[in-house]
Amino acid sequence: MAVIKANAYGHGMISAAKQLAEADMFAVAMPEEAYALREAGCTKTIIVLHGFSDADELEQFSELNLSSVIHQQSQLDMLLEHTLSSAIDAWIKVDTGMHRLGISMDRVDEYFGRLRNSDNVSKVFLMSHFANADILDNELNINQLRGFIKVTNDIDVSCSMANSAAIMRLPKSHFEVVRPGI
Repeated sequence: MAVIKANAYGHGMISAAKQLAEADMFAVAMPEEAYALREAGCTKTIIVLHGFSDADELEQFSELNLSSVIHQQSQLDMLLEHTLSSAIDAWIKVDTGMHRLGISMDRVDEYFGRLRNSDNVSKVFLMSHFANADILDNELNINQLRGFIKVTNDIDVSCSMANSAAIMRLPKSHFEVVRPGI
């Protein structure tokens, strides 16, 4: 998952997307970035890391075939309550210790079950984010990885935890999808 948020970290999102044509999928931070990629002709899977914030955005995700990160109860409720023109992929973001966005580890099974059984959802994935991946041998990194493994161990889906720094420093965090960016 090539992360090209923030205008590809200042390098130009559209041109970066063209250069990264071999990437399996793209990730952007905000819906407007995903809309711009679609308008530029990008047909690749696009994950919006902040997800949708209202029903209009959710419907736009459905119409443009955008995947959403689900990191809070209001997003789960909105996705389950609306009738979409076509189902979207949902990435459950698990808070394993960064405490910025994400659901608590004790709610993963609930979110996963509800999303997997929804007609509005095509596929469900799990992800988390390291707070200190660029600090080698940081104890929080080890605790976050252990927590993520614990809550995903019995769920047979693709998972993602490794950002750019973790790709290089934490090979046990690679799982099925890595997220190189900056």
